[in-house]
Amino acid sequence: MANSKKYGERCIAGIVVDYTYGKLGLKKGDDNRAQWIRPVTSDTHGQVPAKLVKDVVVGDLLEIMALGAQPDGFQSENVLFTPRSLSKLITIRFTGKTLEQLVDTDEFPFHSKEARLAEEAVTSLHHSLCCVRVEHFYPHIREFGFKPVLRAAFDYHGVHYDLPITDVPYNTAFRESPDSFPKQDSGWLCISLGLAHEGWHYLLVAGVIPVG
Repeated sequence: MANSKKYGERCIAGIVVDYTYGKLGLKKGDDNRAQWIRPVTSDTHGQVPAKLVKDVVVGDLLEIMALGAQPDGFQSENVLFTPRSLSKLITIRFTGKTLEQLVDTDEFPFHSKEARLAEEAVTSLHHSLCCVRVEHFYPHIREFGFKPVLRAAFDYHGVHYDLPITDVPYNTAFRESPDSFPKQDSGWLCISLGLAHEGWHYLLVAGVIPVG
């Protein structure tokens, strides 16, 4: 569901599923949400080497050897894994019907109408990843100083957001052919709440989920 930039390397994240005899089964947690996982390494920020996941896109089913849960505050999804164990099994084509089983229905992502949360505001949160269906999805480039940044403008429960897109494969594809990514009436996104930066936690579009 996500292959995102993180401290010069990558952050990957997704949904835990059963995959037996070619059939997929969704796992859910005690709160009836889809069970999310963020494989992390023993590096300072848990980042995954970019060369290890350079060909991973949203929809890929990955298999890893998990060493144990390693939650970090509200980032309860973190699981320490053996990097060399990672392998890609198949690529899943999502449909709206499939994604409806994964989608979060909270009124606002992480109870925020803003693009960021203060450090004290996350103390009551127990997750850092979610899947949402948004309206009026529009990917666009904005200049920050001399750096062009790909962002996602969209509406969610009547609130307008404009968040950076850190999905690496999507960034690459957009910059190669921006005309192939017009404004859409709706879209499916993996939203992540990042680590603290200068007292704030920022919302990010960690994955743009293709449907078809």
